[in-house]
Amino acid sequence: MFNAVALWPEVSLPIPNLNDDASHYLLIQRSSEALANGENPVDHWVPELEFGVPQFFYYQHLPHLAVVALHRLL
Repeated sequence: MFNAVALWPEVSLPIPNLNDDASHYLLIQRSSEALANGENPVDHWVPELEFGVPQFFYYQHLPHLAVVALHRLL
């Protein structure tokens, strides 16, 4: 109970998330755009990161593609 009271401000205050969520959202968004444009959703260019990188060549892509697939199904 003490932890619930002590940690309540962590979940109750609306502050922007400064973790990796912004980059993960960008990867999901770019994968969805690639799929909609007929490009390969696994091998696409992400110009917003660094100077532009094929991010999924270096980073796991299955969780992002699962979100894109779920979005397409719904």
